[in-house]
Amino acid sequence: MNTLVKIIFGTVAAFSVAIPSHSQRIPDFVAKLNLNSTCSPIGYFKSHPDKPPIVFGEPFVIPKLRVKFVDKATGTPVNGRYIVVHYQWQYFNPTVTPGAEFCSRGCWRDAYENAQCITDDDGSVVLPEVTLVPSGWFKSKPKLFFSTAPRFEEVAIAIHAEHWIFSNHLSRKELKKIREKGQSGVTYAVDVNLPSWREKLKKTNPASDPH
Repeated sequence: MNTLVKIIFGTVAAFSVAIPSHSQRIPDFVAKLNLNSTCSPIGYFKSHPDKPPIVFGEPFVIPKLRVKFVDKATGTPVNGRYIVVHYQWQYFNPTVTPGAEFCSRGCWRDAYENAQCITDDDGSVVLPEVTLVPSGWFKSKPKLFFSTAPRFEEVAIAIHAEHWIFSNHLSRKELKKIREKGQSGVTYAVDVNLPSWREKLKKTNPASDPH
């Protein structure tokens, strides 16, 4: 996992990671979606139970943001790239999973809904303001010593590069700071030409090349 160099307007701290990608610059299925640089609507696809929620947490306002990606080496805009935005929260599941003794009282589970878009000529995308109401699908057990209300966690913004998907994370606390300070933009430096894991392996140990 590679930590990414990034630039963020203001004093907000965030982190970025990179994972291997086998996708093209714009994957074939994305080309059919007719996306633009506005990352909306929320909910293109989701990861949570496919049934109506029954409990709800405190709404959280995610401010409108212009997110720009620049090439780490040259500073030029990274345009025409596929972006996936994860709006992530947690809900409590009191069901005990067999073998998971640490979940004897239940466990927190991640849930998210996504938006998709494409960076424009300036290497930017726009995330409209969203009020996310974290939801859950299970009633908590009585007499627990902590709150089990669903809770918003973060926004993760992933960009598809040549060989990697770079995921940039903004936590609840960081987004709150951005909103309070009236910031309008975040810029990330992306190592667009970072070699694939296979190329790096071949360079360090030619005999280990799988091909």
